[in-house]
Amino acid sequence: MSTHFLTMPGDWNHPGLLLRLMEVVESRWQATMTGFQDTVTGATVGLAFGGRVEGMRDWFADGGDPTRPELSDDLLEAIDGHHSVVQVQTPFGADPMASLEIALSAANSIVDGGALGVHVMSSGLAHEADAYQALMRGLEGPGDHGEALFRLAVRYQLGDASATLGMAALGLPDVLIPHPENPDRAVGRLEATALRLLAGEELEIVPDRRDRGNPNGFVVLTA
Repeated sequence: MSTHFLTMPGDWNHPGLLLRLMEVVESRWQATMTGFQDTVTGATVGLAFGGRVEGMRDWFADGGDPTRPELSDDLLEAIDGHHSVVQVQTPFGADPMASLEIALSAANSIVDGGALGVHVMSSGLAHEADAYQALMRGLEGPGDHGEALFRLAVRYQLGDASATLGMAALGLPDVLIPHPENPDRAVGRLEATALRLLAGEELEIVPDRRDRGNPNGFVVLTA
C-alpha cells in the first residue's frame, strides 16, 4: 500500500451537509475544483463520499489496540447505524510522514463535521472521534511530530508473533518479535525500538519476504 487511506463513518445524508457543517465550525479545509484543500498551507488530498458500508462496525471492532481503552459499545452501535462514509486519500510520496500528517489533518476536519471515528487503513487502527482529536493535539506547533504520528497511525499485534502494524505509513520498517518469551514485555520492546527508528537510528532490517505488507521490511528482535 503506497497511499494513505483514512475512513470516517457518519450520519450525513448528502455531501453538502458535511461541507455546510465544516463551514459552521470554520474549518481550514475546503472542497475545491482540484480536491480537498487546506486553505492555510495549500495542501490537497483526495476526498470521496459514499453510502453506507456493510461491515464498517467490524472494521472498528477489530481495529482496537491492546494498549488502549476498548472502543465503546455506544460508538460501535452508532457505527452500525451509520448512513455514509467519507474517505481521505493521498499518496505516500517522497516524505510519507509529511503526507500522513496532511491526511490526518484533513480527517480531523471531517471529525469536526460530525464523523463518528477514524479508521487508518495502513494499520487497521481505529479511533473514537474524541480520542482522535486528543491525539491530534500532539501535532500542534513546530518540532518533531514523529511520536504523535506513531500514536495516530500504528498499533500492536500481540500473540505468538508480536509486531507493530502500520510503520510503512511513516516510511519505516515494522518491528517484529517472532516468539516473545515474555508477552507482557513485548509492547515496551516494540515501542522502544519503533521510537528509535523514528529518531533516525539505523537498525538492521530484514526484507519483507513473507509479504506482511511493509515494503520497508522489519527490524526483528530476539525473544
